Amino acid sequence: MRETFVQGSLAMPRGSLLRVEDGEGMLLSVKEGELWVTEEGSPKDHMLQAGQSFRITRGGTALGHAFRRSVVSLAARRPGSPARRIAVTRPGSADATVLHQRAELPAWQALLQFLVAPLREMS
Repeated sequence: MRETFVQGSLAMPRGSLLRVEDGEGMLLSVKEGELWVTEEGSPKDHMLQAGQSFRITRGGTALGHAFRRSVVSLAARRPGSPARRIAVTRPGSADATVLHQRAELPAWQALLQFLVAPLREMS
């Protein structure tokens, strides 16, 4: 299955924090540096080096912390619906920069999207 880039090259200074909300299925790839990744509800953390990738396996929040200057790319399985929200907070800043925020759908559209998603994955 092809991936759709959400963020091709995200430069993260040492100490930056990447926050992906409800991004199950997204792929985080480290092009340069080191990124520590943890997922809400998972007892396992992951340390990614340059050239390594990690697929988010859970809903909820996934965090990535740059242990040194890093360049990361984010990709989604389905175009247009990568995650509810993706943001990065740079060191020394209290405010996050929002990279992506999905528009909230009316309840009936959300239900329809949920029901049709498995059919799309089969094609």
